[in-house]
Amino acid sequence: MIQMGIIVYDGRRDNAWRVTHASMYPDPDLGEYDIGGERFTLMDGIVGLAHSPAQGLLYYQPLATDRLFSVSTAVLASGPPAEGTDLPVNLVGRKSSQGLGVAVDPRDDTIIFSPMTETAIAAWNPITNTHKVLAQDPEKLQFCAEVRWAERDNGAIWALSTRFHKFFRRSASKHEV
Repeated sequence: MIQMGIIVYDGRRDNAWRVTHASMYPDPDLGEYDIGGERFTLMDGIVGLAHSPAQGLLYYQPLATDRLFSVSTAVLASGPPAEGTDLPVNLVGRKSSQGLGVAVDPRDDTIIFSPMTETAIAAWNPITNTHKVLAQDPEKLQFCAEVRWAERDNGAIWALSTRFHKFFRRSASKHEV
């Protein structure tokens, strides 16, 4: 059995442990995707992680879900949880669709993510519950595998967009980049 989880590494002690929670598993109702008219199924667990130093939180999301979760970094750093102890996970909220990459803008703790079926980059401030679309392009923003807020680039948002779904479905064309 595959056990979804997060591996925590303590570099000072050279020790690692796994933490698990039901929220880390894919949602069977959200394992189907439609990107640019191409439908496919992919059940995957945690794919997006983002750290908010100001909030002391690690945000995470499985691929097959529309939910975003958080857990306190202090809890993660305190060592392996005792047997039978539940990890104190919080549901931050629901996104408009599934997604891969997630990042935090440290200026205001806005969460940057890429709703997969909308082929977009979006921002969500969980403190004010403000949502906005930052960019949308059905051709260039297909299957954004990663998003990052770049301090060295005046807070620009970088996204790694792929055509993984075409490769996965074996429908990739050598004429597409």
